[in-house]
Amino acid sequence: MKTLIAAYGGDPMRWPEDERDQALTLCHRSATLQQLIKQQQKLDGALDDSLLTNGLSVESILEMTTPPARPVDATTSESDFWNWLLPTSAYQWWKPAVLASAPLLLGIVIGVNYTEESTDWSALDSIVFSPVALGENYE
Repeated sequence: MKTLIAAYGGDPMRWPEDERDQALTLCHRSATLQQLIKQQQKLDGALDDSLLTNGLSVESILEMTTPPARPVDATTSESDFWNWLLPTSAYQWWKPAVLASAPLLLGIVIGVNYTEESTDWSALDSIVFSPVALGENYE
């Protein structure tokens, strides 16, 4: 209950609706919680007064504290890729090496896992190495 009061303040209307009725029932039963609510209401009032005397509203404070949205740059992902692929520091050269070795590793994995019942390559050899395929002209 103390966490609820500290988080949402002393005004029960600022408390979450699904917890408000149960919290108010507990507060009416406990003198300590009533005292805590009064203290929090004083603090809330002092904060509200200081904001108003400075000419600040809650909305203007949120605008000042919220960072501006980052503009979406179409080249950001592309430039990030190139910066990753071609690093400027020496200790990051492992990245392009890993990328370059990926096709080799893929070939090894496919080669190890490939099982062909027939290992007769003569039909394929006759097609690939035929005179027509080699560009020889026998007329």
